[in-house]
Amino acid sequence: MTVFDPIISKVESLVTMVRHKLLGANNERLDFLMDSFYKLDAKNKNIVLISIVASIVLFIGFTIVFYLAQINSLEDRLANSLLALQRLQERQSHHQQVHQQFTSIASEVARKSQTLQMKPLLEKIARSLAVQLEGLNESEDNLASDDPLNKYLTQRKIEVRLPRISIPKLLKFLAQVEKSPHMLRVSDLTIRSVYGTKLYFNATTTIHWYKGA
Repeated sequence: MTVFDPIISKVESLVTMVRHKLLGANNERLDFLMDSFYKLDAKNKNIVLISIVASIVLFIGFTIVFYLAQINSLEDRLANSLLALQRLQERQSHHQQVHQQFTSIASEVARKSQTLQMKPLLEKIARSLAVQLEGLNESEDNLASDDPLNKYLTQRKIEVRLPRISIPKLLKFLAQVEKSPHMLRVSDLTIRSVYGTKLYFNATTTIHWYKGA
């Protein structure tokens, strides 16, 4: 006895049951149909034969049409799948190119700020413009958790106060900061008037920059 014997037995039982339903237990229904057919006259026999042949032809035709329709459907689905795969591959290729550009830029930014000492740099710019600096409070400026830069860079900031400074010198100072090759960014600029003079102001600004992670 093999593992297939129970399956074969069930199939045989199913075939026997179907045959009994259609033809009868001892093929009596088939015999009845054959007897009825032989009792017909020639004209009716021809009609029955033509009907049987037409039914077979229609069944075969329907089967072929259904088969071809399924083949066409499969071909369409295959074509759509191949097109979707091609688009996905193109997008993956584009994504890789963009990612390489992104990592290259991030590496360049990290390289430019690798040896940056912010306080000495700002003091040097201030001396060249005869500008006084105060504060210089440096701290972390955390990036958003979902920011892709997190893997490559950290962000820092420094708050700078410039007391009694004229607007032209303030603009020159900010311009010199942003012209720095270290890719510094000025933000949060606040300017307040100084009592008793219209030429000088107290200014506060925040400078941001990136360092390698």
